[in-house]
Amino acid sequence: MSLDISQRFARLSTTRQTITSGSATTLTNAKGPILVLVNPASLLSAHAITFPSAPFDGQRVRLIFGGTITAGNVVVTSCTVVANAGQSVLEPAAPGSKSAGTTLEYVYVASLTKWYRLV
Repeated sequence: MSLDISQRFARLSTTRQTITSGSATTLTNAKGPILVLVNPASLLSAHAITFPSAPFDGQRVRLIFGGTITAGNVVVTSCTVVANAGQSVLEPAAPGSKSAGTTLEYVYVASLTKWYRLV
């Protein structure tokens, strides 16, 4: 597949989303990588993050925890990542408890309809 120059630059544009409360978030579709800041004012007991419904091959999602809650302190007691319809997630273990200063990153492989955890 060949992309013209405007499509190449569009794919480089990072979409940013911030989670400050609630128990679930579905990430919006984007033309480039998605950076998610999980930054509640106080501890979230549980939060499920669902990947976008129409990802592209090689798309990355990076989750960053903390900001308001300082480094080393727990931001989410029970964090889960959820595949959207027709997708699956391959990772060594569920994310679980996440502290401020930690990150998770995933990449989508379209031919397998899978999100793979990188870090």
